[in-house]
Amino acid sequence: MMNICVGPTSMPRGANDLDLQLPSFTIANNRLHRFLKMTDLPLRCPKCGYSSGDTLIAIPHHTPRIERLLQSNERPTDDEEHRFQTFVIEAKSEIRCLKDRIKKTRDLLFHLQATLEKTRQAAKEHKEMLNPARQLPFDVLQGIFLHGAGMYTDAGFHFGSTSHSLDLTSPPWVYGRVCQSWKEVTLKTPLLWTRIKVVRKHITMHRKYTVSVPMTGRSTNFSRTPLSLSLLSLYLRRSGGLPLSVYLDGMGGDTTTDFGLAFFSLLFSHSSRWVSLFLAGVRPISPSSLNFSDDSFPLLNHIHFQETIWSASTTLIDIMAPILRSWTTVGPVSHLSPHLYSQITECSVSRVSLRETLKTIQQLPNLCRLTVGEMKKEALALPVGVVDDEMTLTHNHSLIQFPVQHSQVYL
Repeated sequence: MMNICVGPTSMPRGANDLDLQLPSFTIANNRLHRFLKMTDLPLRCPKCGYSSGDTLIAIPHHTPRIERLLQSNERPTDDEEHRFQTFVIEAKSEIRCLKDRIKKTRDLLFHLQATLEKTRQAAKEHKEMLNPARQLPFDVLQGIFLHGAGMYTDAGFHFGSTSHSLDLTSPPWVYGRVCQSWKEVTLKTPLLWTRIKVVRKHITMHRKYTVSVPMTGRSTNFSRTPLSLSLLSLYLRRSGGLPLSVYLDGMGGDTTTDFGLAFFSLLFSHSSRWVSLFLAGVRPISPSSLNFSDDSFPLLNHIHFQETIWSASTTLIDIMAPILRSWTTVGPVSHLSPHLYSQITECSVSRVSLRETLKTIQQLPNLCRLTVGEMKKEALALPVGVVDDEMTLTHNHSLIQFPVQHSQVYL
């Protein structure tokens, strides 16, 4: 039997009645119908084997007579035997036909499933290419990047929630690795690069690291120190000439090494742009231990000490910072020079005793606002509001209240 596929299935995808040349289409159909009439061939689908001319075999019902024959060894009559043989022959032919159709249908189903997955994947890819994020304006991307990099939050909170600025997998570095347009946004937004956090253990933990060389399968060792210097130089260059907030953690131990001198020479060459300085860790770098000119910190207005443990208990911070007004200390109180004490108008202390806090207040003649965070437990032994004769405040303001935890004290 010949398989012929006609009708709408032979039309090109997307075609309609207006696209067809009606005379030639009509003539072709007339010829086909005459051929089918002459050969008496029904239409049959070449994919699944279905034909409109097919009729399913009539399966005899289970009559009481058939039930009795099935449950006994009784011989059927000649007429019954003839009918049964006819049905068996027809059933065998029908079974072969059904098996063939099932195989074709399974092949068709497999093909349809494969086509479905390909179409679904293609639709997903094209949908991704239509993602609205690809069409965001420059200023909107800037705002998103600044928010993601924590530039809209307090610098102290931001530094406490990030690892370090030389981590290429964190903002703002990671934004520039998505696509060329995003990289252009990061390069044209210097504000993204104005908060620098350097942690010593992340720089010197591994002096060498292994990188696989593409195509060769070989590995090459690179020193981590030059990479850190290159990244820091690039970071500072991308910040333009904007003011900087700098966080240094445990960097004091490297001031005598070649790496330390190179690192600090690069970092402190931009000290004229520093507006806030955060020092943390064991033996932090002391700005007064380095030789600075009197105009090295013209913009510095805030200094923050975070759990600092100095190599000497008498370490004194003595630098020329004419607009320094704010001082924060968490943990052991760090000491400033007398002229810096006289400049401080806002002070925040935390994780210290009440006695240490009151002694600190004595050193600040122009203090206007004191913020007291969590205090040591032994501080509770001294009643709140009690001040010894040795702790009398040197300024004319009076102490209104002194909460033990997370409050502000106005003087």
